[in-house]
Amino acid sequence: MGGARIVSGGGTQDQTTWGIFASTDWHFTDTLTLNLGARYSWERKAVRVSALRANGCNLDTLICATNFADAAKWRGFTPKIGLQWKPDDDTQIYGLYTRGFRSGGYNLRNTDPAVPPGPFNQETQDSFELGAKKQFGRHRINLAAFYNRMKDLQREINLPGPLGVSQVIRNTADATIKGVEAEGQFFLLSNLVISGQLGYVNGQYRNVQFDLSGDGVINDVDRALKLPRLSPWTYGVGLTYDQQLGELGTATARVSFTHRDKAAFTDNNVGFLQGADMLDASLTLATDNKHWRFSIYGRNLLNEVTIGGDTPLPAAFGGTGASLSPLNRGRVIGGEVAISF
Repeated sequence: MGGARIVSGGGTQDQTTWGIFASTDWHFTDTLTLNLGARYSWERKAVRVSALRANGCNLDTLICATNFADAAKWRGFTPKIGLQWKPDDDTQIYGLYTRGFRSGGYNLRNTDPAVPPGPFNQETQDSFELGAKKQFGRHRINLAAFYNRMKDLQREINLPGPLGVSQVIRNTADATIKGVEAEGQFFLLSNLVISGQLGYVNGQYRNVQFDLSGDGVINDVDRALKLPRLSPWTYGVGLTYDQQLGELGTATARVSFTHRDKAAFTDNNVGFLQGADMLDASLTLATDNKHWRFSIYGRNLLNEVTIGGDTPLPAAFGGTGASLSPLNRGRVIGGEVAISF
């Protein structure tokens, strides 16, 4: 039998961040409000990195032989402007624009000494949203439409490598994501409520800067790929029923069903997360004094097979087409007793 293979590496990072921000609400009238805000940020990161490799560090002294040292600075200005209109106490209509950013940095889990671990630039996102919120007595409904433009999209690209998986962080592309959302809650009886949600999103690459498909060129094949972890349709419905049981307390029964479409997991779309239909239910008894709570529950009652990821592996780790796909839990039946003091 062969001996265990020790793979080690990593890095250290010193970081300094400064920021200044302000926000204000300007009430034009009792029903119309302007929201303004802005933030300016400055940060510096300095790193020393040892690529992950066999015997990369002395595990007795925890000292790694670093093969990369660097420092970089980033600045960012992120404004926000919004408008809220409340024609009555039960209605709000709003629109907003805001910019956000994801910090630039370095990959401290670099697995290839020949590939510099950075720096990668910060990712910025301009977000536009229109929405409405309406209350009908105890009922409510919320609607929203959004459009997001992302520049210098940061991606942790997982590729087959000598250690099984090589992780590379790059600014891969510019992209847009748009969609609509709706959710509501309605009382069928005084103690029976139904809730539901529906969402649709569509994402597209605009300016591709990295060979996402891995075919050696940047072209329309890359631009046509699906954005990772973006399920087009999601929806769900739930029922909650409360019943007073005299001196015993209150019993609450819940059942919910949710659906998620299939989505790409890897940037080259080789790995996918399958769609799933999830059914959950629970029954809870809470004493009137709120000190005790007894519950039984069932999760994933349809016993759907789902995975937490689908990362391609080299042929040496399982043959052609092998992937690392951690399996999520199947059907779970359980109980819980809680006491509050």
